[in-house]
Amino acid sequence: MNKIYECIYNNKTKKIIVILAFITLLTYTLMLTNIFGVVSEFDRIYMLDLSIFYNGEEFINNFSTIAAQQVYYYQVIHFIDYVFILSFYPLLTIIIAKLIKKQYYFLFIIPLFSMIFDFIENMIIDLHMHYNFSKTMGTISGVSTLLKFNFIFISIILLIIILVRKFKENGNIKISDN
Repeated sequence: MNKIYECIYNNKTKKIIVILAFITLLTYTLMLTNIFGVVSEFDRIYMLDLSIFYNGEEFINNFSTIAAQQVYYYQVIHFIDYVFILSFYPLLTIIIAKLIKKQYYFLFIIPLFSMIFDFIENMIIDLHMHYNFSKTMGTISGVSTLLKFNFIFISIILLIIILVRKFKENGNIKISDN
């Protein structure tokens, strides 16, 4: 864990933050807009990824109604989502790590748990569209989704607490260069 922390505190971190922020904003915008013409296809289907929780039966029922063309669109959105996952969670991790005091450095891994559960959720959904998993796998995906959102919430609350404390201590917020 110390190696990860030391890696975050190198001189290139600010450039990495800017690049990750740009990629995060770009991919988020792509997922919300109709740039690839895929979002309109989702008017007729329900994206489980956006639910806080779903069970195995809801998982199976949702994907039993998706046509082949909609599977393609779902996977296009998921491809963009994978890029988002690989930019957003590391960005949040780096920002938290740069703002916290060294004795609390272990807290920077919280967003990485969200990243892991987001990957699990997406992989199960993507594989299910081709291999038709059981309700149990659907439940695992639903629990992964719930854990993803919980860890995102915890990460954002942690970030807010850190920012408020930094502001109270210094009157401004300075990203550490340790």
